[in-house]
Amino acid sequence: MEKRIGIKFLSLLICGIIFSCAFVPQENESNGNGTFEKSNGSELDQKAGYYESILSNNMPYLYGSFYVPNRLTRERLIQEYNEWKSQYVVDAGNGMLRVRRDAGTAYDTVSEGIAYGMLIAVYFNDKATFDGIYKYAKAHFHSKGVMHWKVRADGVDISEFDLPVPHEIVWRNTNTGQVVASNASPSGVCWVKLSFYSRGYTSATDADVDMALALIMAYKLWGTSVNFNYETEAKTLIDNIMKYDMGIGFNNELFVYNGACVNGSWSGIWGGPSGWNPSYFTPAWFKVFKEFTGDTKWDELSAKIYQHIDKILAVNGNTGLLPDWCDTSTTSPKPVFGKFSGSAYNGVSDILVNVLIQTNNGVIITNYLTNEPGKMSYNVYYDGIRVLWRMAVAFSWFGDEKAKNIVLKQHQFFKNKFYTNPQGINNIKDGYSIDGSAWNIANKDALNTSIGGQWTTSPFVSMIATSLLSDYHYDYSVKLFSALVNSKTPYTEQFHYYGNTLRLLSLLYLCGEFPNLLQDTSKIDDSFRSIPRLIQAEKYTVGANVKVVADISAEEGKSVELNGTQGWINFNIEVLTNNLYNFISYGYPSFFGERFTIECKVKTTTGGKIVLTTGESPSAQRVELNILPNGGNWQNIVLGEFSIPIGKNTILLILNGSNMIVDNIKFSRPSTNLLIPGYFRAEDFNTTKDCKINNSLVTGSGGTESAQWADYNVKVIKTGYYNIISKANYYGGWHRVEILKDGVSLGFMAYPTLNTYE
Repeated sequence: MEKRIGIKFLSLLICGIIFSCAFVPQENESNGNGTFEKSNGSELDQKAGYYESILSNNMPYLYGSFYVPNRLTRERLIQEYNEWKSQYVVDAGNGMLRVRRDAGTAYDTVSEGIAYGMLIAVYFNDKATFDGIYKYAKAHFHSKGVMHWKVRADGVDISEFDLPVPHEIVWRNTNTGQVVASNASPSGVCWVKLSFYSRGYTSATDADVDMALALIMAYKLWGTSVNFNYETEAKTLIDNIMKYDMGIGFNNELFVYNGACVNGSWSGIWGGPSGWNPSYFTPAWFKVFKEFTGDTKWDELSAKIYQHIDKILAVNGNTGLLPDWCDTSTTSPKPVFGKFSGSAYNGVSDILVNVLIQTNNGVIITNYLTNEPGKMSYNVYYDGIRVLWRMAVAFSWFGDEKAKNIVLKQHQFFKNKFYTNPQGINNIKDGYSIDGSAWNIANKDALNTSIGGQWTTSPFVSMIATSLLSDYHYDYSVKLFSALVNSKTPYTEQFHYYGNTLRLLSLLYLCGEFPNLLQDTSKIDDSFRSIPRLIQAEKYTVGANVKVVADISAEEGKSVELNGTQGWINFNIEVLTNNLYNFISYGYPSFFGERFTIECKVKTTTGGKIVLTTGESPSAQRVELNILPNGGNWQNIVLGEFSIPIGKNTILLILNGSNMIVDNIKFSRPSTNLLIPGYFRAEDFNTTKDCKINNSLVTGSGGTESAQWADYNVKVIKTGYYNIISKANYYGGWHRVEILKDGVSLGFMAYPTLNTYE
């Protein structure tokens, strides 16, 4: 494949043209002090800024931003992975590996951790680790073909009471602390029942679906291994999940249940609309499962769960927050309570436990055990905060608008908490009520004695950061991603597995390393996702100058209504080329800058015109388009190419006409994804021949001609997306390097006057 580089000059010396991947690591990795230092990457990184992604060199996501501007280098990510693996992935014998937790949980293993480990291993292209972890998972599959959710460090399957399963109902001695399983009360005094049902093998639905997705990605990446046929394993597991986690195999209503249970008095499935976990709903995964298997029930399931989520969104104060557990079986959502009907238990939680006693000022003074059914967490706590990651990926992969709505609402909620607050990231706490108020002790989980909303923790920072790719804001993105990088929980703490694992998953996603491998993203047209891709303009008073503040009104989808003769809509846009775009433009002369095509929707019965300008006044007119009457129907119009200078700009949209409404203003640009190799220097040339690459300089002919060209035909060696950086030495006038693909201009770099290499 040939690419042609056109270079236009007066008196121009160009040296050291560097082609580098659009995934260029910025020279600004956090050093923990709020500043950034240059990455110590490979020699190629240092010379050319080339970034080869871990799995492929395709654009990662079809929707939203590709990655945060201060993303980590590939080497840094791999370093993070190796450290995570050395801490949490341990040998389990017979070729098996397990993901262990921490001292706070006696270094046990949960299926959630196994699934996270499989996802992390496949996205770091580590087949040996992936197979070892999955082999361990398979050793703990029960008769329904899904993994039992909790395993002691010595490999014994256990319940939440840390007793080997299956076992009878559980009792605890409040005097000695002893816990035993027995259908009858043990002899002696001080025995309190902890559960109504016996325990058998069960599963955790979130872990099951994460494992299935990891297997699909392993199939797309590796095909098979000596240990597993990933395609067969994935399809079998997905079928079991649909049957036994989603209710079909038990002849129940199709729903995201909490797991499949066998060999206990609570067998079948547990949960349902009367008690389910929103973070177990993974709409992106379900879409992949449908495409991978052809089973349309996955689409039906997603549509149904979104209906139940809508009940929560209707009462959560526009925060987008979803709780750990909820009951949406009726019109309004409510907490999940355990209940008895006579002598039979008919609730979701059968825990007969742990009630917190408080003084009047809210200080906990003791805990004790009762025979009252417990409650499941209705706060946004360490489960519910994962909803944001699940929804963010659904938007990035599939453009899921329902998911995006949840992400943007939570994004704004946490941005208000963090971005301008003097406490910074320390103002983000580990728990809220769904309406955004403080964590409510009355809605705590019956098994958990801790108090939420007290600390700034890695799980919360990690999951909150995943909203950054759905709604771009440069300064906020840099600040929050830096906080994420620095949020690692010390290994000396009692609990660190969960936060550090979610942190690594968040880093993968935000660095553009978590693509849907079933999608072909190699032909993505990067339409300048970092400048507002689509602005839903706000309603305003005629004749006023209106600034779109954080696009809050825009997110509600309102239109600008112009019923006078003229009005203004001001969009404040910060152009940050060095971090975000494929081409560096130095902004000199002032009319050089990033180029856009601008589209919008207009409806009018009277006609009029749209004028687009940049700057602080309408005097610098750029684009003008007459609009004919269209009967008051929406009309899509294109305003052509529009140049925006580097730096902060205000785009002024003038609508000259009565009864005009404009909406859906979209900024895009031509694709500038060049597929070319790394680093070369140009040769001496004259204006009558094409140059050959032979490691010498391009030299102009004295500056007497206004349009001289040095053309380079560059053969693609490795597929990738590249930035172009050059050094130039010249005097006077204006100069530029123009980039062409098959004779079509893709963009250019403009240079200020200088007499040293820059």
